Amino acid sequence: MMFVLLSIGFLAGVITAFSPNVVLGGRGRVRALVDGRPAGLLEVRSNRLYTVVERPRPRDGLLKLRFSPGVEAYSFTFGEAYGGRLCAWQRY
Repeated sequence: MMFVLLSIGFLAGVITAFSPNVVLGGRGRVRALVDGRPAGLLEVRSNRLYTVVERPRPRDGLLKLRFSPGVEAYSFTFGEAYGGRLCAWQRY
């Protein structure tokens, strides 16, 4: 897995996934964009797993996450395996 820290509070990576998830903590918001289009806003209020985007089938896409101050990211997961390979971050 690989992600790129574009600037403070901003991560990006190319993914193939049904439903990318992230374990977040603290308090604040995370804005998600897929291929430059808004894909969701997460309200972080506790330490737990948050689903970033839900899709009916896995697709490639550039996922960008913008974190407000006070939010911490710990781990990423990518839903189900697809075609015998685990869906994961790829090089950006």
